[in-house]
Amino acid sequence: MIYTENYDVLGNDCDLNDMLRPSKVLRYMQETANRQMSACKPSYNDLFRQGLAFILSRITVEYYGQLHPYDKISVETWPSESKSLSFPRFYRIKRDGKTVMEGASSWALVDINAQKLVRATEVDLSNYTFAEPLELPLRFKIPNELVSVETKPHTVEYSQIDCNRHMNNTNYPDMLCNRIPDMESKEIKSFTISFLSDAPYKETVKVLRYDAPSENGESTYYFKTLKGDKTNIEAKVVTKTI
Repeated sequence: MIYTENYDVLGNDCDLNDMLRPSKVLRYMQETANRQMSACKPSYNDLFRQGLAFILSRITVEYYGQLHPYDKISVETWPSESKSLSFPRFYRIKRDGKTVMEGASSWALVDINAQKLVRATEVDLSNYTFAEPLELPLRFKIPNELVSVETKPHTVEYSQIDCNRHMNNTNYPDMLCNRIPDMESKEIKSFTISFLSDAPYKETVKVLRYDAPSENGESTYYFKTLKGDKTNIEAKVVTKTI
């Protein structure tokens, strides 16, 4: 059974073109997932009190349209069967019964105190309702021939961190869009992010961008952020001209 919550898109969650910001897309998706966990148990906070935390490894979102202020939307979410160290979860956003966006993600469960990954067989999530996965690509590779452009660095601020004291994953898409040339004349078609290490509060990460050739009004941007010599995230963002 797929879990569903209904929302009205907030005006303040949209950009200058009245389109829902990509970071807000993740927030509607993950808020719905948190509500499912709270309804079914264990909730995120239940796990956290046990010293466990879900950490996002990869996420991809595909756009089939855009959302605008005060749209009435239904957001669906469900996990599929966990395998070893990977906990998959999926999302779908609908307006007027039609799918506007879909998402797929892979999570890891971490023992906070022991600083180790927890296997699916080591935690009881049997109260969750599972469904079939969406076939969306979670992996990509930055082409070797693309030249990197160093953009302005990013310092993790108080407003961007969560209870783990590092930059919350929902803040990354907007950070990347801030570094896409002429973003005010573009809209998102898809984005994929791989999270390789965290970005703690007050630390600064270097942001590199790799630009693929534009074609038919569509542009693909690859990103890598570095904390010292360590990769923080890798990302792929596809846009099209409005």
